[in-house]
Amino acid sequence: MKISKVFGREIVNSCGVPALSCEMVLEDGTFVSASVPSDPLSDQEGLFILKDGGLRCAGQGLQKAVYNLESIVGPAFVGKVPEVHVLDAILSELDATPERKNLGANVTLAASLAVCKAQAAVEQMEVFETVAQLQGCASVSLPFPLINVLSGGKVLSNGFPFQNVMLVPVGAQNFRMALEHGLTVFHEYRALLKKQGRMTAIAESGGIFSTYNDPYEPFELLMEALKNTQMENVFVLGIDAAADQLFDIRTKTYTWGTEQKTADQLIVIYKKMCDSYPLYSLENGLAWQDIKGGNSLFDALGGTIQLAANQGFSHSALLSQGLGARQVTNASIIRLAEVSTLTEFLESVSSCQSQGLNTVIACSNGETDENILADLAVGTSSGQIQAGGASRGEFLAKYNRLLFIEDLLSSELLSHA
Repeated sequence: MKISKVFGREIVNSCGVPALSCEMVLEDGTFVSASVPSDPLSDQEGLFILKDGGLRCAGQGLQKAVYNLESIVGPAFVGKVPEVHVLDAILSELDATPERKNLGANVTLAASLAVCKAQAAVEQMEVFETVAQLQGCASVSLPFPLINVLSGGKVLSNGFPFQNVMLVPVGAQNFRMALEHGLTVFHEYRALLKKQGRMTAIAESGGIFSTYNDPYEPFELLMEALKNTQMENVFVLGIDAAADQLFDIRTKTYTWGTEQKTADQLIVIYKKMCDSYPLYSLENGLAWQDIKGGNSLFDALGGTIQLAANQGFSHSALLSQGLGARQVTNASIIRLAEVSTLTEFLESVSSCQSQGLNTVIACSNGETDENILADLAVGTSSGQIQAGGASRGEFLAKYNRLLFIEDLLSSELLSHA
């Protein structure tokens, strides 16, 4: 079965700005589509996201990307069997620049993900099965979710320095129970805030946004929520510090409330937090530019908790030099917005896993309702997924897909399992 048509479509992401969708039709009329995040941080990761200039949708229009998809990628794909590695190689030939500056990484990634869905349809497989086949995995497993429950950081300026705090369900029997218990704690935490007369807005990452008197107050409230729901033995905590946003490269210090802290002082704070709270994972605990501080953090906590990183590291570079070798992390956050094809994504996962790093498949800023992230986490047996808070449609699409996959794997409906 071959590809007969390729279309591009401009849709709207969770931030209210345009995102790109690739749509494919096969010879028998089978239709698939895949959309990609419009992550404003992606350009900082080294990839070029093609968008229009001018005032259209705040200068974020994607008609050039649609044109490239239909006029350059389309003719190269039509008449070919949908095979991810083969067509990803064609994409690399069409745009050989590392940053995908000719076509745009959003163009190549959308096309690549659509090919994966088309290949799954032709082979009469679920998408996660096709991913597992591409990855050479004989079996698959569901990840446990890192459920975002509260948000802060420099952008929100709410008195809480960390970008996100997540619930990690190490005591849940299965994914469904993990999600249900996470929702219970989420609503209890929100109820505690309301009881104190505080606002309970939802941040873009799906966590609860409120104001706090000091950096420790939300942790105390979260521990109270866990106690009230009798979930102390179900959840441990994960923190996305996004410390690069707190880092002053001139003074080599970090903003902590109203004070400036050195890396060593911040490490002391992290150690105290590990003693006070059930901390399992710390993401981007120090700025990626602060290699010396990162080494010190790894020496202090690398044998105790998961130290995850993504910012400042090109995942293609991981193929030749691992994060673990730099002694700054023992886990890698892998996002679709940081690669330009599915092949690159799978290579990143394989590279990290071969180095003994934990892999966390994560959503991006500017997500759409695309749910393939769930299939990627399952198909690569990555073990962990950050799909945002269980409170917004773009994140719930991923959670609901995982619920479906869990039901599928536990039933007789999946003949290939």
